[in-house]
Amino acid sequence: MKRFFVIILVFFVATGCGSGNQSNEKIDFDNIKENKLTESITSDKKTNKKLTVYFLDISGSFNKIQENLSEVTETVNYFELACDEIIDHIENRMVIGKECIIIKKIQSNSFLDDAQFLKIDLSSDKYSFSEKKPEHDMKMKGYEKRRRIFNEKAFKEATVEKLETIKRIEAFKEHYKNNSSGETDIINALNSIKFDLSDVQYQRHDFYICIYSDFQETTKKDGLKNIEIDLGGINIVGRYVSKNNFTSLDEYKSNIEDWKNVLKCNSLEFLTPDQCIKY
Repeated sequence: MKRFFVIILVFFVATGCGSGNQSNEKIDFDNIKENKLTESITSDKKTNKKLTVYFLDISGSFNKIQENLSEVTETVNYFELACDEIIDHIENRMVIGKECIIIKKIQSNSFLDDAQFLKIDLSSDKYSFSEKKPEHDMKMKGYEKRRRIFNEKAFKEATVEKLETIKRIEAFKEHYKNNSSGETDIINALNSIKFDLSDVQYQRHDFYICIYSDFQETTKKDGLKNIEIDLGGINIVGRYVSKNNFTSLDEYKSNIEDWKNVLKCNSLEFLTPDQCIKY
């Protein structure tokens, strides 16, 4: 039976850990050794794979410099923080052989094909050693050699793919930090994820969703009434959900309550910027 885990809707993202600098470094593949990541590729124990979908809000209300915030001692841009957090995931925590990451934009029309920015799939057979462990000891030496060679090749190729992906995200961040979409279409962004959830190639994956946005839907002139998005047994967490253009705290809280009625899921939590930013 398929299991669903936490979908983290992260609207504004936490800080990255030096991710930008390492993307240009030369990798010494000759000295690469098997580590926890590569060992997990070839584990004989069956483990679940994971699909993480990141939504990045590039609308004006979210993607802007935040100043004079009581919980922040310097100016910040939540969009940039979001990109840095995704980079940190890919660079430091993405498990080879198990994980796929998809990044989608929340823009004026989030149902368009170009709303899917990129995908890095390290969960495919290309990165998974599928040969069964032999029952006889006399065959183990050959098996271990083939496993080691496969791991080394998979690790090299995955590292290159990670660096190329990080480079694209850095360029994406640089472009959109000063450019934003005219409207915020969150509804269609969330509806589009249903295609990924039903994709045959991800049927053995557990799903996580990270959405970076302030949840200020602008394409529905009548508001969020009579709108429901059923995401089944998924747990949803909203991060960096700031007040931004709301005129009062009551208006902000009312918007959160509206979204709780829209999103039908196992659990739903919204985190404010001061709960997300790590000092």
